[in-house]
Amino acid sequence: MAASGLRWGNRMSLKDNLFSLATAPFLVSSLLFLQGCSAIMTSATSGIADSLTEAMLDQDDPDTVREAVPAYLLMLDSFILDSPDSSNMLQAGAQLYAAYGVVFVDDPERSKLLTRKARAYGDRALCAENKRACGVTDMVYDDYVAAMDTLTAGDVAAL
Repeated sequence: MAASGLRWGNRMSLKDNLFSLATAPFLVSSLLFLQGCSAIMTSATSGIADSLTEAMLDQDDPDTVREAVPAYLLMLDSFILDSPDSSNMLQAGAQLYAAYGVVFVDDPERSKLLTRKARAYGDRALCAENKRACGVTDMVYDDYVAAMDTLTAGDVAAL
């Protein structure tokens, strides 16, 4: 590469830069398309989380649930990582972590870890539903009462 040539970074020539500029509109439109796909996927995974949670809680064979839930908990964690403010995902995580930790785990320390995670997800779900209830578990009594007074029937599932 000539010393007088335009360089962006250490290795790009003018030809490379022009190619990059020509592909920029394609890349931007691709990113916008992928953001739309992300919203669709969030909606789809929320429905999956709700359905699977309900199916597990209604299952007649506890051994099937005992064996299946750990993998599903990890999957729910990944859904929550992708949609950290999704009330539906957080509620599903809270319900299943609590149920699994209380019903199927005999080790008290492990049960405490799982139910602590359930509570954290539940707190986040409540906050996602009603911003005035964010951090409700750490509030002083008067602030807690005021936050509880702002809750509506729509907040019951998260609560």
